[in-house]
Amino acid sequence: MSDRTSTPLSKTNSMVRWLQAIVMYLVLLPLNLYTAFMEWPELKYGDYKPPSILFVRFVSAPLRWLLPLQDEGMEEVINIIKQNPKQKLIFIGNHLIYGLDVVFLVIHIYLETGIYLRGIADTFHFQIPIHKHLVQWFGGVKGTVENCTKLMEAGQPILILPGGAEEVVKDSRIPPYTLIWKDRTGFAKLSVKHGYKIVPYGIVGLEDMVVHAFSIPLKPFFAILGDHRSKDKVFNPAAHKTSIPPPVPDMRLPVIYPYLSFQKSYLVFGEIVDASEYDLDDIESIYALRNRVRNEVETSIRKGRQIQFVDPQRYLWRRVLGI
Repeated sequence: MSDRTSTPLSKTNSMVRWLQAIVMYLVLLPLNLYTAFMEWPELKYGDYKPPSILFVRFVSAPLRWLLPLQDEGMEEVINIIKQNPKQKLIFIGNHLIYGLDVVFLVIHIYLETGIYLRGIADTFHFQIPIHKHLVQWFGGVKGTVENCTKLMEAGQPILILPGGAEEVVKDSRIPPYTLIWKDRTGFAKLSVKHGYKIVPYGIVGLEDMVVHAFSIPLKPFFAILGDHRSKDKVFNPAAHKTSIPPPVPDMRLPVIYPYLSFQKSYLVFGEIVDASEYDLDDIESIYALRNRVRNEVETSIRKGRQIQFVDPQRYLWRRVLGI
């Protein structure tokens, strides 16, 4: 007669096998989900059709009431579009923490001018499942020279934020609205090559509505995604003499919470620059264009701050109470 009684050792082995199975499941499930989501089909750059203005106006109404955007200098942009509806325009400005500016900017430009900006997004957006598809559904395009070239050859209106991820993850060490363009000239070269007019702008307000709690090093995150920013880098010693190095040597993810001071944002446009006046084959000419646009953006940010400080209707509670 066989002994069916389980020994303590067999029970232990069984528990170990169950624990191994659970651990493998917990490890493999996220990996399988990541793979599955990343394999979802991507939109081709030319397949995108923006939603109707009426739909955007209706859906965004609560947001625009709670956090309105006041502009200055929009008339010149509208006049250029009226004079030539096919005018090729590229909007260049500052990037706010967590990219909070993009939705407000794209909606406002669309409702005011009828043009829907195609945002050129940092490549790391397209390494995050689901998020990359949301970026595409809102018209975003992976930031490669090839994609930018295709959009520009088609004459589409474009939004490029030269500060990229560095400005998105500004932590408490970096003053609000700081430009971190480093030695970048890509937008200038592409604008000259494809005959675009550059619309510089500065936007302020949203970074005054959040408080920094603490920050987290981003190197491990970039390492997981296989991003080159996981490696220590110093400012390019061969950078142009007019290029400004980043204010801090590393990138950290700021953890923020709302300040509960709902207020306006201010969008100020600078002088529109015709890139065709510059020489693509002359590197000094390209840097001159980059610097001119950067100065226009910085001036627009300062003007926005000045308007913000004296606006009696800046805060929501003042608008609600009518004081």
